[in-house]
Amino acid sequence: MRCAERAIHAADGRLLSMFTAGRPEDDCVFVLHGTPGVREMFKPELAEGARRDLRYIAYSRPGYGGSDRQPGRLVRDCASDVGAIANQIGVERFFVIGESGGGPHALACAALLPDRVRAVALVASPAPPVMEGWEHGMGKGNIEELRAAREGPDALRIHLENEIQGLDVIKTVTQLRNALDKHLDDPDRVVFDGGYGAFLLTAWKQIAEEGIWGWFDDDLALYGDWGFELDDAVVPVTVWQGDSDRIAPLSHGRWLANNLANADLRLLAGVGHISLVADGYGAILDALMASDI
Repeated sequence: MRCAERAIHAADGRLLSMFTAGRPEDDCVFVLHGTPGVREMFKPELAEGARRDLRYIAYSRPGYGGSDRQPGRLVRDCASDVGAIANQIGVERFFVIGESGGGPHALACAALLPDRVRAVALVASPAPPVMEGWEHGMGKGNIEELRAAREGPDALRIHLENEIQGLDVIKTVTQLRNALDKHLDDPDRVVFDGGYGAFLLTAWKQIAEEGIWGWFDDDLALYGDWGFELDDAVVPVTVWQGDSDRIAPLSHGRWLANNLANADLRLLAGVGHISLVADGYGAILDALMASDI
């Protein structure tokens, strides 16, 4: 699969770091990374796209992976960036996959770019914080991060600085798995040994080198008002949910499926958060294309 990296401009002139894989004539899929995250994609994901003649577009959200920071951004602002990227690369209509913290951003694209988004896949996505019992079923790490965000920017900054300092000394996949253990369940721990751990280690090293600000702005956006109405997301949405997820628990997937106008819930038994993102990408792509409007 032909891959390329480049910088591209947002509508307001900010630079965004973009990754593409595939041919310009192929159907386009925007892949929106998790929180924290960067534009890089897992090799098996790339292989599944190549088998289906799909063109991936991934970019680092503001403050991550070479993209200029946008302080105070809302989840809704992602739609403007995705629209600007699509305009500059000559793509009119496209699919969107939102992985983990990228899920709400994918919904923003669905709600605010309804004439351009063909269909959406939410992969282990959190629900809006207005959901009753939002913290129920979450691991200790996520609850700590959420509470810091609710206390305000200063508390969140201190919390994330401590997290970054812990990541900065990590050199091996085993060390990373141990550091993230408070976020994980058994199915997630297994995928670390299947190649996904090495991919995550590369991404986390980059995140640790760049500092907290992309992560910080993501958290404030995700735990606050998303800036759009969920009712406006009327394109087909497939909600992929593992029943062992401790980052975006089962209740989140069910809530999203019940509160979106055109949603299909795919519940996977014995699957966690990272394992859902790492495994079965072919099925996610097939369902996404099959739901095209």
